[in-house]
Amino acid sequence: MIHLDTAHAPITTRLPTRSDKVPPAPALRDGAELKIVQQLSARDREVRSHEQVHVAAVGGLAGGGPSFQFTRGPDGRIYATGGEVSIDVAAVANDPHATIEKAQKIRRAALAPSNPSQADRAVAACATAMATEARVELQREQQDPPTANHADGNTEAEVTQTTTSRDLTALFSTDAIERSNQIDQSV
Repeated sequence: MIHLDTAHAPITTRLPTRSDKVPPAPALRDGAELKIVQQLSARDREVRSHEQVHVAAVGGLAGGGPSFQFTRGPDGRIYATGGEVSIDVAAVANDPHATIEKAQKIRRAALAPSNPSQADRAVAACATAMATEARVELQREQQDPPTANHADGNTEAEVTQTTTSRDLTALFSTDAIERSNQIDQSV
């Protein structure tokens, strides 16, 4: 699961190492406990793998490594049964192109595991919305170019609009002249 975090560093959980003293595993009382341990062990592998796929896919946007939630099994050992990777999902200030690239990377990272969780899908949806907002901002910038005054007193937008109008007029005029020449030649 990817965790949205725009302001805080991720909560990290210290993972047990081989040097930590682990109490000896108590003898399992029956087959049901053995089954629970097998399920916890499989879940631990799945969770760690899932979160590592997120970390690999998100790269520098991760706020550190994954953090895990643990459950102690009947054998006395702890197993990862949930996890998350905190990432920065804030838009890049004043740069819609960079925001789009970042949103695409977040979306790919959220959907990278073979079986994305509901939370992963929600993060992907947020990333898609962030990219859409950035595209709208780009279109807005292209439609409303910055205004700078020229020597003639016109703004950049007015000069562009005038030039475009002249260009269209020239195209229409050229087309009209060509048509009149075709008419003259046929008569």
